[in-house]
Amino acid sequence: MSRSVEEGRALLEEFSRTLQSARQPNEPQASQASRCYVAIIKLSAARIPSHAVDNPGSLVDHETIRTVQQEGGPAAIYAALAAFRRLQARADTEAQKLITDAGGVSVVRSRGEFCEALAVKLVRHALFKAKVPKEELFIDMLTSRFPKIEGQPDELESALEVAVSSAALNFVNEESIRECVEYIWNGRLMPHPNPYQTPDPDSGYIRMYLSPPEGPRTGFAALADGRLRVPAYLYAAETFFNFVLLAVFTWVVNERTADPGFMEWLMYILVIAAAFDEIRQMINEGLQFYFLTLWNVIDITVLSLFFAAAFFRILGEIKGQDDVYGGYVDLSYDLLSVNAVFLWFRVVNVLSGINYFGEMVIIVRAMVRDALIFFVLYFFVLAGFTQAFVGLTANASEVHSPIEILALLSRAVLQAPDFDRARDTHPTFGEPLMVLYMVLGAVILVNMLVAFFNQSYSDVVAKAREEHLLHFSIKVLSFYKRPDDHPFPPPFNLLDATLFPIPRLLCPTQIYSPAEGFIWYVVLLPLHLSVAVYEELNTLWRKWKGKEHVAGELDAYLDAPNLEDVSGETSDSEDNGEAEKVNKELLDLVKALVKEVGELKEEVRKA
Repeated sequence: MSRSVEEGRALLEEFSRTLQSARQPNEPQASQASRCYVAIIKLSAARIPSHAVDNPGSLVDHETIRTVQQEGGPAAIYAALAAFRRLQARADTEAQKLITDAGGVSVVRSRGEFCEALAVKLVRHALFKAKVPKEELFIDMLTSRFPKIEGQPDELESALEVAVSSAALNFVNEESIRECVEYIWNGRLMPHPNPYQTPDPDSGYIRMYLSPPEGPRTGFAALADGRLRVPAYLYAAETFFNFVLLAVFTWVVNERTADPGFMEWLMYILVIAAAFDEIRQMINEGLQFYFLTLWNVIDITVLSLFFAAAFFRILGEIKGQDDVYGGYVDLSYDLLSVNAVFLWFRVVNVLSGINYFGEMVIIVRAMVRDALIFFVLYFFVLAGFTQAFVGLTANASEVHSPIEILALLSRAVLQAPDFDRARDTHPTFGEPLMVLYMVLGAVILVNMLVAFFNQSYSDVVAKAREEHLLHFSIKVLSFYKRPDDHPFPPPFNLLDATLFPIPRLLCPTQIYSPAEGFIWYVVLLPLHLSVAVYEELNTLWRKWKGKEHVAGELDAYLDAPNLEDVSGETSDSEDNGEAEKVNKELLDLVKALVKEVGELKEEVRKA
């Protein structure tokens, strides 16, 4: 037995004895989670003392799992993932230093992978060894929120949030974790009726979800409940809103008017609703989680351009300008036209739910990151040559402005150089300077960008599916982190933002909450009806597909020219007694089954 393994087991025994001796009655789970977190970090250091290992998960043995699970309780998985996050952040910080120990960084990363593997095996142990029911695992261990380790006292987070925010790909792609995310997405786990509850003094955590004992109701049976709380349907409503906004925006941009018309007013009302929705996401999710996805960055860009266009539109109205192709009004429409690039690109987010497009979005995201690095390098090259050409034009007969020089250099890097204009800036240095710029910009930097893209594609395509599942989990958790029992999708969220705040502050919860629920239900009744109809049709479709599946499996029997062939009877059987009797009984059974299946297929075809 290796020395590190012996040290690890000794640490486990000491850890267990310390917790058992220090535990007090009704001890908060948060304190237990903190000590479990510290012990896991120490354990990872004992198992991986000085050299990185290729497979840290192989060091997680049954004794480690059993001890950590016993002492950490429901918080064990959360503590392991918190330790993974801490070690990975430490490794990233060390790697960014000018002088760093590559071997030390690898050791810390290996310890982080050990903690992630421990979290994965704790989930498997709970399901297959401890026989914890699946819903109990999801509710008590994965989605329950604990006081944040090394955070503020009022900060709460769950194991699932830690896994997603720290990009624990192996954990997120574990089958049971994917199933938990799907349970939240499809509404099989229902939000707790009191999301603002305080941590229980005996358990130390709060439950964010509940599982109905009889399972969630669907269709018209759930019409009274309002299934719009389900993230999948809420996301569908928001997607429909985005398409409506896109249609109205297209009309406004293509039909310029001197005075704001109905469609333009409608567009800006929808934009305000979208802005309120984004602000609420920022508040509920926190900036760190909010900016985990590229789409939220694009949303901020889109809204910024919309508000800039509205500002110049108002300025044009104040100054009395009515020329749609001049002045501030023209500038407003120009900004809206530029915004079309980003607004249409957001449509890709709708397709990201499909695996193929979702994986392509992940690849594009990696390439955009590489392109940003390229443009940072290119900026300094461009600034240097722009300054050089502007200085050379001081002695030229025709003075070129910096904007003209930027346009000249930008066309050059896109393989459209203009050596004649470069020579006009200076007869001696203009053309050689353009050649040097072409070598640096169009040859070296552009080929470096292509190499970046090739490397990113090779790295990302191998784990694009895992990354896609991670980003889908981020999307699901963005709804999970909105503690609202009556969610208003845009543009209906304007009611929540304008009419409800004062009653919410003045009225008791016992009065306000039912009133808000009634208004929410009535205002969104068409959406509730649409969801109920969809679920009823989906149920009928699945039943019909189930019948087709049963009938299709026995098509061979219906199409068989000689049913005796199905029985497997042979002419050269040596036993003509008992064997023939058994074969005859089997043949009768098959004939009866074929008859029933035939009748079933006829019913399906008539239906």
